[in-house]
Amino acid sequence: RWVEGMAPVFSRAAWKCVWHLIQNDLIHGWGLDMKLGYCAQGDRAEKVGVIDSEYVVHQGIPSLGGPSDTSKLPRRSLDLR
Repeated sequence: RWVEGMAPVFSRAAWKCVWHLIQNDLIHGWGLDMKLGYCAQGDRAEKVGVIDSEYVVHQGIPSLGGPSDTSKLPRRSLDLR
């Protein structure tokens, strides 16, 4: 079994640019790749990479938005969502 998902990683400076591009009402972020290079370094044609296969380990480390509200829930309650 596997789950396909997007796990973008940005610097703080790039995130300030990219978060304006994210539309929560869309199922897919089509066209986002056209803007990521610009947000990351000011040149949309320069050195943008896509990693096709990689593992993601969730360690509960606070992100730019702070710790998750669900981080204090017992494991079983997360499984029942």
